[in-house]
This record gives sequence, C-alpha cells and structure tokens, in this order.
Amino acid sequence: MPEQSTSPLRERNFAWFWTGQSASIAGDGIFRIALPLEVLRLTGKPFDLALVLAVTQIPTILFLLIGGALVDRLSRRAIMLVSDVVNGAATLTVAVLIATGQVHLWHLLLLALVSGIATAVYLPASSAIVPDLLPTSMLTAGNSMLSLSNSLGQFLIGPLAGGVLVALAGTGWAFGVDAATFLVSAGCLAMVRGLAAVVPVENSSMLDEVKVGLRYSMSRRWLWWNMLAVGLANLVAYLPLFVVLPLLVKDVFKSGSVGLGMIYAASGLGGVLASIYVKRRPQPHRTLAVMWAAMTAGSLAVCLLAASPKLWLAVIFSAVMWGGVTYGNILWFTVLQERVPTELMGRIMSLDLLLSVAMGPVGFMLGGFSADWFGARATLIGGGLIAMASGLVAFVPRVLEPDPLPASGSEPEVAAEVTPLI
Repeated sequence: MPEQSTSPLRERNFAWFWTGQSASIAGDGIFRIALPLEVLRLTGKPFDLALVLAVTQIPTILFLLIGGALVDRLSRRAIMLVSDVVNGAATLTVAVLIATGQVHLWHLLLLALVSGIATAVYLPASSAIVPDLLPTSMLTAGNSMLSLSNSLGQFLIGPLAGGVLVALAGTGWAFGVDAATFLVSAGCLAMVRGLAAVVPVENSSMLDEVKVGLRYSMSRRWLWWNMLAVGLANLVAYLPLFVVLPLLVKDVFKSGSVGLGMIYAASGLGGVLASIYVKRRPQPHRTLAVMWAAMTAGSLAVCLLAASPKLWLAVIFSAVMWGGVTYGNILWFTVLQERVPTELMGRIMSLDLLLSVAMGPVGFMLGGFSADWFGARATLIGGGLIAMASGLVAFVPRVLEPDPLPASGSEPEVAAEVTPLI
C-alpha cells in the first residue's frame, strides 16, 4: 500500500484542520457537561434544561439545508472560521457572566441558539472541505483520523475534562476552556492556505440551490436509498441510546454512574479501534457492501447489549456496536467525498446530516416514549432489529453501485431521471 495513503497528517493543510477539529470536538464534550449543570444550578427546573437543549438542536435542523447551500456558495474555510469565532465569543461571554455572578437563563438560551445556528453551517462545511485538503487516495485515512479524534473527544477527553473542570473550578472555567478551543480551531483554520477558489453561483436563489441538491440526491439511487436507510437506522437504534442507556443501566443492571461511564468509555474505545483499523487497511473494493456489513454488525450489537444478562457483557457489546458504526460511517463519508461533485458537496452533506444526526430530538422522544411503554430492553432490541432490517437496502438494484469518480472540472448532472422513493 502506498505510504501517502496512510499518512494524511503529512498534508500540511489537513494537519492544521485536524488539529483544530480535535480541539473543537474536545471543547464540545466539555460544553455538553457544563451547559446542563449550569442550567440546573441556576433554576433547578427540568423544563428549563429541556428548553435549553431543544434550542441547541432545533436551529440546526431548520437551517442545515440552507447551511449546505452556503457551503457550496462561499469559502468553506471562511465559513468554519467565522463559525468558530462567533461560537468562541458567545461562549467566552457566558463564562465571564458566570464568573461575575450576572448570568441568567436567557443568556444560556441565547448561547444555545448561536451554537445551533453555527452548527448548521459548520457541520456540512467540515465534511465538504476534506476533499479540498486531501487527494482521493488519502480520503479514507483522513476520515479515519477525524473519526479517531471524534471518538476520543466525544466519549473520553471532553466529558472527562468537563467533569473535572466543573468539580474543581466551576462551570465558568469549563465554559472558558470551551471558548479557548474554538479560538484554537479558528487559529488552525487560519493556517490553511492555497485552497481552490469557490466558483460563484449566478442568477440562483438559495432556495433554488437547495432544490438542486435535493434533485441530485434523488436522481442517484445509490445516494438517496442509502441516505434514507442510514437515517432510519440512526433514528430507531442509535439516537434513542442517549435516552435509553441510562435507564437500562439503572433499572436493568442496577448500576449507577460508574456502569454508565463504563459503557460510554467502551463505546469510545470501539470507535478508536475502528478508526485505527480503517487507517491501516486499504479501502475495500465493494465499499458500500462492506459499509452495510459493518453497520448491520453494529445494529446486532445493540440487540445483544440490551439482552445482556450482566453489565460486563453490555460493556463488550457497546464497544462492538460503536466500532461497527464508526467503521461504516468512515466508509460512507469517504464514498460521498469521492463521488459527489465538489460544487454540490455542501448540499449533499447537509442533507445526509439532516436525515441522520440532526434528527436527534425525534430520536430522543422516540426512545423516551418507547421506554415508557415497553421498557428499556424491548426498546433497544426493537430498534436494533429495525436498524438491521434497514441493511436490506443493499439488495435494492444498483444501491451498492456509486457513480464513477468525477472527472476534474466536470459539471454535475442534476436533471437526471428521479428515482422513485417506493
């Protein structure tokens, strides 16, 4: 295997981008600990906490497709840099307000709103910019590096640092460190140079550009059906985990924060190992088939986790679960970055994110209602089985056959015949 294909950090621009992303993801982990604790410290009301968390999610859902269109219209690097600066300034302001004893609930709601809107443009930009930073031969390795920092930052470094900071110094310091990570990310992005200029879009409204992205996605059977199937698996199996796992640990395994922490840590470890494995292996020839094999294995692990008679078995299956999902996600993002024309990358990435990650509030409510009616075990087993069934999309004709690699400078064909949805 060529040396360059396993060494994305040798590419200067990607190395700066990855460093900034790693800092920002760790900061996100701190934020997820500090924000709910500060809300509860201020008011102690569960409704206020739910309101703040909803405000962080809803703007992302509403503006994600528009954010994708902006990503294809403006410089992706500039969008991410501005997003980091705005987020950093807002978070630092809240940190100062907490330190001076002047913070109120509306300040946290405003911070959540700023964060949600900024995320709507940052997420598609951070995925769409990767092919601008790396040659095609390095995309799989580059995505594995990004997945590695995501697993470490989300599940280990960020939450651990956030918990320690709040315990030792208070939420104000936690928000302050989070603000610093945004500024580190912005500084790293400022060091990214020499990217191709964005081709301006003429005589086209933002709504028209969103429609072009939708038509393109629906006209590619491999793209549309896979996005729908991955979104369904996330909705019924993986998003409800955030609500149902604490109930499973508490009510079924009769454990507390230590047991839940073990499951989360094992999930992070599974993601880390999958990322390292992908980085060291060549991209499989039938990438989408292997992607669905990995995701189906992850969905089976959700069922086995829920059915485990002992906590230690659930810990093992949580590592298998997140390892399979991480491996599948790396391959999926690589295919998107390879096969989608660069001028449509932001819109396609935003649509993919909307159908999967951004459906968080729906998945959370689905998990909560289902756990209330059927219990934690049945909810996760049912969700895992539906997620496994979503892998049957692999048997739909041509779903595993992505478009050929686009030639340099080629124009996207957006007027192709639309594939029926049913």
